[in-house]
Amino acid sequence: KADEISIGDRIVHSRELKTEINVNIKGEIMKALLSKEGFYLKFNKEFCNELKIIIRQSKIPLKSFTELSRHSLDFTFRRGTFRSIDMRRIANIFEISPLKTYENIEYIVKRSPKGGNYSTENMWRAKNSNKMKLPQNFDDLFYLAGMMAGDGSDDKLVAGKPHLANIFIRICTELGLKPYWRKYEGKCPEVVSGGGETFTSFLDMLFHYPKRKKSHNIIISEFLSKSPD
Repeated sequence: KADEISIGDRIVHSRELKTEINVNIKGEIMKALLSKEGFYLKFNKEFCNELKIIIRQSKIPLKSFTELSRHSLDFTFRRGTFRSIDMRRIANIFEISPLKTYENIEYIVKRSPKGGNYSTENMWRAKNSNKMKLPQNFDDLFYLAGMMAGDGSDDKLVAGKPHLANIFIRICTELGLKPYWRKYEGKCPEVVSGGGETFTSFLDMLFHYPKRKKSHNIIISEFLSKSPD
Protein backbone atom coordinates (compact mmCIF):
# COMPACT_ATOMS: atom_id res chain seq x y z
CA LYS A 1 0.00 0.00 0.00
CA ALA A 2 1.14 3.54 -0.68
CA ASP A 3 0.98 4.57 2.98
CA GLU A 4 3.36 1.73 3.90
CA ILE A 5 6.15 2.97 1.59
CA SER A 6 9.02 4.80 3.28
CA ILE A 7 12.26 6.45 2.15
CA GLY A 8 14.83 3.89 1.02
CA ASP A 9 12.32 1.19 0.05
CA ARG A 10 12.81 -0.44 -3.33
CA ILE A 11 9.84 -0.53 -5.67
CA VAL A 12 9.75 -3.18 -8.40
CA HIS A 13 7.48 -2.57 -11.36
CA SER A 14 7.20 -3.73 -14.97
CA ARG A 15 9.11 -1.77 -17.57
CA GLU A 16 6.14 -1.77 -19.92
CA LEU A 17 2.53 -2.48 -19.09
CA LYS A 18 0.65 -3.87 -22.07
CA THR A 19 -3.10 -3.79 -22.08
CA GLU A 20 -5.43 -4.98 -24.79
CA ILE A 21 -8.28 -2.67 -25.67
CA ASN A 22 -10.93 -4.14 -27.90
CA VAL A 23 -13.39 -1.34 -28.48
CA ASN A 24 -15.87 -1.07 -31.32
CA ILE A 25 -15.84 2.72 -31.63
CA LYS A 26 -18.84 2.88 -33.98
CA GLY A 27 -20.81 0.69 -31.61
CA GLU A 28 -19.84 2.78 -28.58
CA ILE A 29 -20.83 6.01 -30.33
CA MET A 30 -24.13 4.46 -31.37
CA LYS A 31 -24.89 3.30 -27.83
CA ALA A 32 -24.21 6.83 -26.58
CA LEU A 33 -26.47 8.35 -29.23
CA LEU A 34 -29.33 5.99 -28.49
CA SER A 35 -29.12 6.79 -24.78
CA LYS A 36 -29.32 10.55 -25.33
CA GLU A 37 -32.61 12.36 -25.79
CA GLY A 38 -32.91 15.15 -28.31
CA PHE A 39 -31.06 13.57 -31.23
CA TYR A 40 -32.80 12.66 -34.48
CA LEU A 41 -31.25 10.03 -36.74
CA LYS A 42 -31.74 10.13 -40.52
CA PHE A 43 -31.48 6.65 -42.06
CA ASN A 44 -31.08 5.61 -45.68
CA LYS A 45 -34.13 4.37 -47.58
CA GLU A 46 -33.03 0.71 -47.78
CA PHE A 47 -32.64 0.44 -44.01
CA CYS A 48 -36.04 2.07 -43.40
CA ASN A 49 -37.76 -0.34 -45.77
CA GLU A 50 -36.08 -3.32 -44.10
CA LEU A 51 -37.04 -2.05 -40.66
CA LYS A 52 -40.63 -1.43 -41.69
CA ILE A 53 -41.00 -5.02 -42.92
CA ILE A 54 -39.49 -6.42 -39.71
CA ILE A 55 -41.87 -4.41 -37.53
CA ARG A 56 -44.96 -5.32 -39.56
CA GLN A 57 -44.16 -9.02 -39.63
CA SER A 58 -43.51 -9.14 -35.90
CA LYS A 59 -47.01 -7.93 -34.94
CA ILE A 60 -45.52 -6.49 -31.74
CA PRO A 61 -47.79 -3.76 -30.29
CA LEU A 62 -46.75 -0.25 -31.30
CA LYS A 63 -46.72 1.01 -27.72
CA SER A 64 -43.92 -1.47 -26.95
CA PHE A 65 -41.33 0.68 -28.69
CA THR A 66 -42.74 4.15 -29.33
CA GLU A 67 -45.10 6.79 -28.00
CA LEU A 68 -45.91 7.81 -31.57
CA SER A 69 -49.27 7.10 -33.17
CA ARG A 70 -49.49 4.81 -36.21
CA HIS A 71 -49.88 7.88 -38.44
CA SER A 72 -46.82 9.57 -36.90
CA LEU A 73 -44.76 6.40 -37.19
CA ASP A 74 -45.67 6.05 -40.88
CA PHE A 75 -44.57 9.66 -41.36
CA THR A 76 -41.31 8.83 -39.56
CA PHE A 77 -40.65 5.97 -41.97
CA ARG A 78 -41.41 8.11 -45.01
CA ARG A 79 -38.92 10.74 -43.88
CA GLY A 80 -36.46 8.19 -42.56
CA THR A 81 -35.89 10.29 -39.43
CA PHE A 82 -36.21 8.61 -36.02
CA ARG A 83 -35.95 9.96 -32.50
CA SER A 84 -33.00 8.45 -30.68
CA ILE A 85 -35.26 7.17 -27.90
CA ASP A 86 -37.53 5.34 -30.38
CA MET A 87 -34.59 3.85 -32.25
CA ARG A 88 -33.12 2.58 -28.98
CA ARG A 89 -36.30 0.67 -28.20
CA ILE A 90 -36.60 -0.66 -31.75
CA ALA A 91 -32.98 -1.79 -31.78
CA ASN A 92 -33.38 -3.56 -28.44
CA ILE A 93 -36.62 -5.34 -29.32
CA PHE A 94 -35.63 -6.40 -32.83
CA GLU A 95 -31.96 -7.07 -31.98
CA ILE A 96 -30.44 -4.60 -34.42
CA SER A 97 -26.76 -4.18 -33.64
CA PRO A 98 -25.28 -0.75 -32.84
CA LEU A 99 -22.81 -1.24 -35.70
CA LYS A 100 -25.57 -1.86 -38.27
CA THR A 101 -27.52 1.11 -36.95
CA TYR A 102 -24.43 3.35 -37.21
CA GLU A 103 -23.58 2.33 -40.76
CA ASN A 104 -27.06 3.10 -42.09
CA ILE A 105 -27.30 6.65 -40.70
CA GLU A 106 -26.99 9.45 -43.26
CA TYR A 107 -26.83 12.25 -40.68
CA ILE A 108 -27.94 13.31 -37.21
CA VAL A 109 -29.53 16.51 -35.90
CA LYS A 110 -30.13 17.85 -32.40
CA ARG A 111 -33.36 19.37 -31.17
CA SER A 112 -33.59 21.17 -27.85
CA PRO A 113 -37.15 21.90 -26.70
CA LYS A 114 -37.82 24.81 -24.38
CA GLY A 115 -37.36 23.99 -20.74
CA GLY A 116 -35.60 20.72 -21.53
CA ASN A 117 -38.93 18.86 -21.72
CA TYR A 118 -38.44 16.06 -24.28
CA SER A 119 -42.09 15.07 -24.55
CA THR A 120 -43.34 14.04 -27.99
CA GLU A 121 -45.34 17.24 -28.41
CA ASN A 122 -42.43 19.50 -27.42
CA MET A 123 -40.04 17.66 -29.73
CA TRP A 124 -42.33 18.17 -32.70
CA ARG A 125 -42.37 21.91 -31.97
CA ALA A 126 -38.61 22.23 -31.43
CA LYS A 127 -36.39 23.36 -34.28
CA ASN A 128 -33.55 21.34 -35.73
CA SER A 129 -29.98 22.44 -35.32
CA ASN A 130 -27.65 21.82 -38.28
CA LYS A 131 -27.28 18.28 -39.56
CA MET A 132 -24.01 16.38 -39.21
CA LYS A 133 -22.64 13.10 -40.55
CA LEU A 134 -21.27 10.53 -38.14
CA PRO A 135 -17.46 10.30 -38.12
CA GLN A 136 -15.73 7.59 -40.14
CA ASN A 137 -12.14 8.60 -39.44
CA PHE A 138 -11.63 8.21 -35.69
CA ASP A 139 -8.10 9.61 -35.63
CA ASP A 140 -9.69 12.81 -36.90
CA LEU A 141 -12.46 12.59 -34.30
CA PHE A 142 -10.00 12.47 -31.39
CA TYR A 143 -7.85 15.19 -32.98
CA LEU A 144 -10.96 17.36 -33.31
CA ALA A 145 -11.86 16.76 -29.66
CA GLY A 146 -8.34 17.73 -28.65
CA MET A 147 -8.45 20.96 -30.65
CA MET A 148 -11.80 21.90 -29.15
CA ALA A 149 -10.61 21.08 -25.61
CA GLY A 150 -7.56 23.30 -26.14
CA ASP A 151 -8.77 26.16 -28.33
CA GLY A 152 -12.50 25.64 -28.69
CA SER A 153 -15.25 28.01 -27.62
CA ASP A 154 -18.83 26.80 -28.01
CA ASP A 155 -18.97 25.54 -31.64
CA LYS A 156 -15.93 27.41 -32.93
CA LEU A 157 -12.16 27.14 -32.88
CA VAL A 158 -9.99 30.10 -31.90
CA ALA A 159 -7.62 29.89 -34.86
CA GLY A 160 -4.32 31.22 -33.56
CA LYS A 161 -2.45 28.74 -35.75
CA PRO A 162 -3.45 28.67 -39.46
CA HIS A 163 -2.46 25.01 -39.98
CA LEU A 164 -4.76 23.92 -37.12
CA ALA A 165 -7.56 25.99 -38.62
CA ASN A 166 -7.09 24.18 -41.94
CA ILE A 167 -7.25 20.78 -40.21
CA PHE A 168 -10.38 21.87 -38.33
CA ILE A 169 -12.02 23.01 -41.57
CA ARG A 170 -11.18 19.73 -43.32
CA ILE A 171 -12.53 17.56 -40.52
CA CYS A 172 -15.73 19.61 -40.18
CA THR A 173 -16.27 19.49 -43.95
CA GLU A 174 -15.91 15.68 -43.93
CA LEU A 175 -18.61 15.61 -41.24
CA GLY A 176 -20.93 17.34 -43.68
CA LEU A 177 -20.66 20.72 -41.96
CA LYS A 178 -20.04 24.10 -43.57
CA PRO A 179 -17.36 25.82 -41.49
CA TYR A 180 -16.67 29.52 -41.98
CA TRP A 181 -14.32 32.22 -40.70
CA ARG A 182 -15.05 35.03 -38.26
CA LYS A 183 -12.49 37.80 -38.10
CA TYR A 184 -12.52 40.75 -35.73
CA GLU A 185 -10.11 43.66 -35.66
CA GLY A 186 -7.57 43.24 -32.90
CA LYS A 187 -8.72 39.72 -32.03
CA CYS A 188 -7.64 36.23 -32.97
CA PRO A 189 -9.71 34.90 -35.90
CA GLU A 190 -12.18 32.09 -35.33
CA VAL A 191 -13.46 29.21 -37.45
CA VAL A 192 -17.09 28.34 -36.75
CA SER A 193 -17.81 24.64 -37.22
CA GLY A 194 -21.17 25.16 -38.90
CA GLY A 195 -22.63 22.38 -36.77
CA GLY A 196 -24.28 24.47 -34.07
CA GLU A 197 -25.82 22.55 -31.20
CA THR A 198 -25.61 19.22 -33.03
CA PHE A 199 -21.81 19.59 -33.09
CA THR A 200 -21.40 20.69 -29.47
CA SER A 201 -23.92 18.16 -28.13
CA PHE A 202 -22.14 15.35 -29.99
CA LEU A 203 -18.79 16.37 -28.46
CA ASP A 204 -20.39 16.69 -25.03
CA MET A 205 -21.96 13.25 -25.38
CA LEU A 206 -18.62 11.55 -26.13
CA PHE A 207 -16.04 13.77 -24.43
CA HIS A 208 -18.02 15.83 -21.89
CA TYR A 209 -17.09 18.94 -23.87
CA PRO A 210 -18.18 21.84 -21.65
CA LYS A 211 -20.13 24.71 -23.19
CA ARG A 212 -19.21 27.07 -20.35
CA LYS A 213 -16.14 27.64 -18.17
CA LYS A 214 -14.19 25.14 -20.26
CA SER A 215 -10.92 25.50 -18.35
CA HIS A 216 -12.65 24.43 -15.11
CA ASN A 217 -14.71 21.58 -16.53
CA ILE A 218 -12.46 19.47 -18.79
CA ILE A 219 -12.59 15.85 -17.62
CA ILE A 220 -11.78 12.41 -19.02
CA SER A 221 -15.02 10.87 -20.27
CA GLU A 222 -15.79 7.15 -20.08
CA PHE A 223 -15.73 6.96 -23.88
CA LEU A 224 -12.27 8.51 -24.00
CA SER A 225 -10.88 6.42 -21.14
CA LYS A 226 -11.67 3.11 -22.83
CA SER A 227 -10.78 4.14 -26.38
CA PRO A 228 -7.60 2.84 -28.09
CA ASP A 229 -4.44 4.92 -27.73
